[in-house]
Amino acid sequence: FPFDDHNPPSLQMMLRIHDSMVEFLAESAKNIVVLHCKAGKGRTGTMICSHLVLCGEFRAAASALSWYGWVRTKDGKGVTIPSQRRYVGYTEKLLAIGAGRPGFKLAQDARYLKYVRLHSLPNFDQRGSCDPRLTVVQGNEDLLHVRQPEVVELDGDVPAASSTDCRGSIVRGPVCDDPALALGEVRASFDCRSVLVTSDFKVCIYDQDPSKKRKMLSFWLHPLCLPEGEYTLRLSKSELDGAVSDKKHKRFPADFFVEAVFTADPPPTRDAAELGMGHDSSDASDVDEGEEGVDDSPRRPPALKKLPSAIIAEDSEEGPSLNKKEGAIGKMAGFLRPLRHLVSKQKRRFKKDGFDLDLAYITERIIAMGFPSEQIEGVYRNPMSEVSRFLTTRHKDHFMVYNLCSERSYDPAKLQRRVQVFPFDDHNPPSLQMMLRIHDSMVEFLAESAKNIVVLHCKAGKGRTGTMICSHLVLCGEFRAAASALSWYGWVRTKDGKGVTIPSQRRYVGYTEKLLAIGAGRPGFKLAQDARYLKYVRLHSLPNFDQRGSCDPRLTVVQGNEDLLHVRQPEVVELDGDVPAASSTDCRGSIVRGPVCDDPALALGEVRASFDCRSVLVTSDFKVCIYDQDPSKKRKMLSFWLHPLCLPEGEYTLRLSKSELDGAVSDKKHKRFPADFFVEAVFTADPPPTRDAAELGMGHDSSDASDVDEGEEGVDDSPRRPPALKKLPSAIIAEDSEEGPSLNKKEGAIGKMAGFLRPLRHLVSKQKRRFKKDGFDLDLAYITERIIAMGFPSEQIEGVYRNPMSEVSRFLTTRHKDHFMVYNLCSERSYDPAKLQRRVQVFPFDDHN
Repeated sequence: FPFDDHNPPSLQMMLRIHDSMVEFLAESAKNIVVLHCKAGKGRTGTMICSHLVLCGEFRAAASALSWYGWVRTKDGKGVTIPSQRRYVGYTEKLLAIGAGRPGFKLAQDARYLKYVRLHSLPNFDQRGSCDPRLTVVQGNEDLLHVRQPEVVELDGDVPAASSTDCRGSIVRGPVCDDPALALGEVRASFDCRSVLVTSDFKVCIYDQDPSKKRKMLSFWLHPLCLPEGEYTLRLSKSELDGAVSDKKHKRFPADFFVEAVFTADPPPTRDAAELGMGHDSSDASDVDEGEEGVDDSPRRPPALKKLPSAIIAEDSEEGPSLNKKEGAIGKMAGFLRPLRHLVSKQKRRFKKDGFDLDLAYITERIIAMGFPSEQIEGVYRNPMSEVSRFLTTRHKDHFMVYNLCSERSYDPAKLQRRVQVFPFDDHNPPSLQMMLRIHDSMVEFLAESAKNIVVLHCKAGKGRTGTMICSHLVLCGEFRAAASALSWYGWVRTKDGKGVTIPSQRRYVGYTEKLLAIGAGRPGFKLAQDARYLKYVRLHSLPNFDQRGSCDPRLTVVQGNEDLLHVRQPEVVELDGDVPAASSTDCRGSIVRGPVCDDPALALGEVRASFDCRSVLVTSDFKVCIYDQDPSKKRKMLSFWLHPLCLPEGEYTLRLSKSELDGAVSDKKHKRFPADFFVEAVFTADPPPTRDAAELGMGHDSSDASDVDEGEEGVDDSPRRPPALKKLPSAIIAEDSEEGPSLNKKEGAIGKMAGFLRPLRHLVSKQKRRFKKDGFDLDLAYITERIIAMGFPSEQIEGVYRNPMSEVSRFLTTRHKDHFMVYNLCSERSYDPAKLQRRVQVFPFDDHN
């Protein structure tokens, strides 16, 4: 599917590629798709992000773009060409008109382009000006060439209009006479003669002659995604291809923008115009002064309009300006600043405007930070004086701080008493009730003013802080999937993507999806109470916590501040291997219905300990802890938090794998817990029988296997990531490996040369993430488990510094034999599909488009 570099695909091609990907992925759960262009970043990212929005993985185009940026590159700069980003945004409009439904066809729409205006002349010659020319291209057809624009000199007396938003806003009316024009006076106006555009079209502006070398700026649009009626579309410098790369404003001033005037009405005939019967766009009386400017352009969700400042700020090496009031401690901090960086570990720091803080903007209006400390602790954590100065300097009278620490506090007066305290313990989630209270408080404060921001912190400013921020982002609709919010937070808050890592905290973020389904966020919502009876907890192997390679397990169940249960001696069971079959073997938190889970998967680690929990009643957030010998913090082996409201009804068994158990998850080398370790918790919604009834055989006997409905499949109601985002992409995990690539012998002399010139590949791939694992070293990344982005598979001398075709072939056949499809998006180059088993589809479009 080829299209040119630095260009977007046509909407028609975008939908064809998407349909092809959906069809191939649906054929088998093992199938994966690989997309590449030349560099494997811009065009590739445009199509991957469009696909993720169209198939429902992300609700907002901005979220998909941000996800791709941080998974594909180290600096978050994935898709950077404004027109490509605009076309990803168009997917939201396509979904609104039915894209993705069976039988959908892209409707044709038409607009007439009347004028294009530059509101200052770029600096492309010795005079500090230029000699602009304009072309309009639709498909392969040159619709229009305008060699000499009308040059306009304003005298400053400009009538007022309805909008001053310069970021792609729509200003209604035949002509945009706006005070904002004074930002850069109108210097060139191209009469486009009401040229008709009916599909994807590109406007290019050159200096002197229309050649690639003389191009100053361009932008792609589609009439279907533009509003009806007569209007003016204003595009700022950051929304114009070419101009956006002028970061130092040498060619284009910072406030540069372009306006394009459209109408849905055909131009009048010459006779009608001469008789004054046509619509005269210069007649200001036709403008409805009471009608406000309407912005129908696709845009990011309100809190995600631009990349967080924390990441941008992190590139600055400017040192912090210490507050003189800090005294001796402040001076000491200047010398011991490296200690702060050591303590903050992999968390991103804010380095800008003289600050150096353990702090990050998760969105434009939500900040995560470490605890604001005083005295000696301020040397290696965030100094209170610097935090106060940061907030009053950047967000004076428009901030609210949320302290989530239960173990420490400070005087709210030091932050202008703009502090709310919602304490819960470290390495634990908040109660669902507290989660909703914090969310409601944040929503209320943010709604008071568009300038308001919220700052959340715990001790380290990562786990508890991230739990609440991600929960808020899901509950307020910024992310549809909890997994997407967690991934976003991980990559924006930390350098290694490890944001919220405690399984119970991640589980509670997942619970927000259930809360939304039952009405959370609606006016008057109250958390309903639900009840379950916990019958048994089973360990399916004994952890290694003593010299025998075993342990002496004890169990407690805690609800709120109340200890509901202590079980000091579990029943130890030895299985003989004859285990009857059951309905499910999914060990990742799946629900297996039936009074007892007798499952072949138990053979992964034989049942060695079963705790009789006496059908203890749980009605709200509760925690199960398992200790070795005695219930103390030092002897705790594992724990997990649950809430009965988010568990299914009826009798069932919840199975939690090692990766879903607090404490066990940190045993990466399997010294304490085997890799296949898991715990089962057996629940019922029915109260336990009375003692007399049990003695008479009238109670429900959970050991009676005949009660299990063998025809009923296991039901998994646990919150989970979207299908394509079940785990972090292997590319990121693989990148930590320093294992060198094993070169294919068939590569010959070129392969040997690549061994010596491998650093050159890394230089060419720049900030893109590389796959370094299993003997490979490729410019390639898993965007999801089933979607790969990579650079062009090259041959001969180009294979030295790009992806060698032989290595790409070996990678795909080794890891995804007969289950891959490659999409070549390059319009400028190709290769023999036979080298990739003829599993190649070509959808070409130009680079940077």
